[in-house]
Amino acid sequence: MREPITDPDSYVMLFNSDHGVVVRMDDICMLEGEGNLANIFLKNGSKPATIHRSLDNCMKRLDPRLFFRANRKVIINLSAIHKVIQFDAERLSMKLLNHRLVVMSRNQSRYAPRPVECRIVRMRVFESRQ
Repeated sequence: MREPITDPDSYVMLFNSDHGVVVRMDDICMLEGEGNLANIFLKNGSKPATIHRSLDNCMKRLDPRLFFRANRKVIINLSAIHKVIQFDAERLSMKLLNHRLVVMSRNQSRYAPRPVECRIVRMRVFESRQ
């Protein structure tokens, strides 16, 4: 079995049906699975390739320090997260740099850090009357 790709500056060759594309690992934003196919999306919003691998096989090759399985259909690059949002009481969602919103599974949301809630508190200033 091959070793996982651990360097974000390394390049990977993605073969589509008619051509190959060389992509830097750090430019990959997310992988979206459809059965035994994985659509790869870049941070700039483009989709360079669809590869014939399941997300489980892709995850074996990716470094878990760089990539995260958000749910059963999506793997995301941790450096591509723009914002983490509370989706509902049990789940989080992530807005990515390619402007896509990915909802995490309940199980994965349990282990992710919660977004900080900010509440504005109105303060009244009372002047002392003498």
